[in-house]
Amino acid sequence: MVACGGFYQGPGEYDFDQLMRLLFTPAEVRELTFPGFRTVVPGVAEGVTLGGTVTLLAASLGTDTSLPARGGILFLEDVDEELFRLDRYVTQLRRATYSDGVAGIVLGTFTDCGDPRDVERMLVERLGDLGVPVLAGADIGHNVAMQTYPIGVRARLDTEKGILTFLEPVLTEPAQV
Repeated sequence: MVACGGFYQGPGEYDFDQLMRLLFTPAEVRELTFPGFRTVVPGVAEGVTLGGTVTLLAASLGTDTSLPARGGILFLEDVDEELFRLDRYVTQLRRATYSDGVAGIVLGTFTDCGDPRDVERMLVERLGDLGVPVLAGADIGHNVAMQTYPIGVRARLDTEKGILTFLEPVLTEPAQV
């Protein structure tokens, strides 16, 4: 989310520097580590990274831009949503079978979505029964010092070590025509 605080500050800000590192030295970006992580469901998962803001994922259901999470490592975060609405959106993603077959889940920040303990409790209740590794507390989302989460990259998530390892380059060279 490049419209967040650290990006406006420019060089020297964690958010900005993490994005620039990914864009200009992608070969150096081999993993993301999550210092404040919490293991919700232990385990290791492999899949393609996908996801984003819960409300936007729920709003895209039934459209040609809604790709199922099957086989993927699903990242979820949100901002400025009341807990009951966030609960409704996550429940809708489950009811719509969006998360069926997901390999693993990374929960980022849920800024201004209510008491963080209540938000995490709800997310654990809604997602913990999927039988896949789930990690909470990733420093990715809105209005926090955050890392850049590449989408569409094969990766391995280890929820006990708090590491997402990329199994292929996070960026590829454009095809030469």
